[in-house]
Amino acid sequence: MNALRCSSLVVASACKSGYYLNDGSCSSCLLNCMSCSSAFDCSTCMSGYYLNSSIITCNPCPVGCSSCNQFTPSICLTCNNNYELIGTNCVILTCNIANCLYCSSATVCKQCRQFYYWNGSSCLSGASVTC
Repeated sequence: MNALRCSSLVVASACKSGYYLNDGSCSSCLLNCMSCSSAFDCSTCMSGYYLNSSIITCNPCPVGCSSCNQFTPSICLTCNNNYELIGTNCVILTCNIANCLYCSSATVCKQCRQFYYWNGSSCLSGASVTC
């Protein structure tokens, strides 16, 4: 179920993200860990978490951050949808664009609602002819 590839019906040869190969089966990494080589080793954390290398855990970044500095976690590097990086903080965006789900700035829509498309200045009904 958590195998990415199998060498037989009962033996895994590769695992999905968040799991590691353990004698032909896939075992879970630490909580919020994306890649590991054992149950007690994490090399990469899930989005919104940073690797605390002193105790090998994935700790949460500040609200709105999708990634933060491993050594100074209060410094955001990238932001979640509807947040904008201002200096080292992720600040929530006020998105007043009609039919927009996520803004990348106050005037740019990152994703319009279903059956709408971004024409460069607004979300319009219908399908875009340029993909």
